[in-house]
Amino acid sequence: MNAIDIQNAFEPGRNADNFTVLLLRLIAKSDSENREKLRKGYPVEVRAVEIYKQDCPYADDAKTQVDWDEIDLRANDAVGATGEFPDGKANEDDEGELRLAIGIDKAKKLVVMDFGKSVRWLGMTPSDARGIAAALNVHANQIGA
Repeated sequence: MNAIDIQNAFEPGRNADNFTVLLLRLIAKSDSENREKLRKGYPVEVRAVEIYKQDCPYADDAKTQVDWDEIDLRANDAVGATGEFPDGKANEDDEGELRLAIGIDKAKKLVVMDFGKSVRWLGMTPSDARGIAAALNVHANQIGA
């Protein structure tokens, strides 16, 4: 799957009908129970549809630019809990390492952090904190304003 497949699946007026495009459209139409079944075989594709539906409800508006590459990048990023404790367990409530994705919503002029799950608290090394701060600044600068 790539950004072109996502664009072909959801941009009005596109007539592509390859397997991935049809799969993305099927996932978009599926109910939650069937979507979970599809996720087992096609986790990246389901994630792409979820990102699109969550972040691009305005996408049918021809005046709005959708960043198809950003959706593709976020869908392919492994976000969420890993079950690992690379720096040891901080306390009893520590659920372990959490991979996150940072992106932008150009239409809303927002920097977005995707944790892949609900997060109550977040702890990190100073080095990790600096890395996240740098990534947030890079994405904020892409938006401008």
